[in-house]
Amino acid sequence: MSPLSRKPNTTIVVVCWNAIEYTKLTLECLSETIHQPYNLIIVDNHSSDGTQSYIKKLIKPNNCGRFKVILNRNNLGYGGAINMGYKQSLAFGSKYICVCNNDLYFQDHWIEKLEIEMEKNEDIGILGTLRPAVNYKHYSKAISTKQVVDSSPKELEPMDELNYFLDGLTFERGAQRLIEINGGGLEYINCPPSAVITCCALIRNAAIKKIGELADSRFKTYGSEDIDLSWSVAKHGYRCAVLKNVYVHHFRHKSIDSSKLDRLKYLKKNNNIFFNKWSKYLYKFLTEAQDQKIDLKEILNDETNYEYWILRRLNDNIHFWDGRKLVMSKFNEKGI
Repeated sequence: MSPLSRKPNTTIVVVCWNAIEYTKLTLECLSETIHQPYNLIIVDNHSSDGTQSYIKKLIKPNNCGRFKVILNRNNLGYGGAINMGYKQSLAFGSKYICVCNNDLYFQDHWIEKLEIEMEKNEDIGILGTLRPAVNYKHYSKAISTKQVVDSSPKELEPMDELNYFLDGLTFERGAQRLIEINGGGLEYINCPPSAVITCCALIRNAAIKKIGELADSRFKTYGSEDIDLSWSVAKHGYRCAVLKNVYVHHFRHKSIDSSKLDRLKYLKKNNNIFFNKWSKYLYKFLTEAQDQKIDLKEILNDETNYEYWILRRLNDNIHFWDGRKLVMSKFNEKGI
């Protein structure tokens, strides 16, 4: 049976915004590591570094069914771009959509493994992968995988940067070591207080249909749309999870850095939108935690507690917790 003798289950949406060398690496690795049918949509958010010329010349990769390139005349932000991809995935009849940044490097058979897990667990609405993060260990350095990525010398080319992270191992061997040291398996994520980060995530279209859209259009340019998506998925009865048997390397913030975007400025703005939307829900969650004798003072001041990391960063901008108690004036009755 040929790979394309069956209909693809997944439409992959890769969002590009400058960082052309990382975009090239991402798309090349993506096509080399998928060995089953899939659809592919590339959405360019008005790049100015030659990315549009590059992707216009791309031909349909092996194993790819439907292939589409969308060139935006304006930057719609990550949320706006993945919403375009979602609408197109419905036209393709896909069961899942996989959203991807343009600064990734994939383990072999990555999408197959994610699909298999989603098929086994129909209650999962969004499924992420093992990736560089503060709560995942590196196999040879005494710091987190996120810290290793962030400590990479800035002048390195993409593959040299990846080799710095791998510390002498091949990518597949390094990925396997990361899986082993971080325990592998399926990890369910509580949303709130945590979320599945959507640098690479497989999402069930049936869950998005219940929500109404993949990304809330109120979140412009950068930040909060992935947390909002996870919380919305959970609110509509689905579970959020990470498959730690699959490693996808994220170079982190390459489009933002190459485009000289003030990341913290937009993150603060979107954090305010997010908090106003979810404040009623968040207040309920936090007061229930207190009723269960959870020490919020300790958790919201403990940087090693990754589950509450999102709430600590949200509090940096909103200040809904004064170090001792909830600030009641910050919460409103207009949100969810």
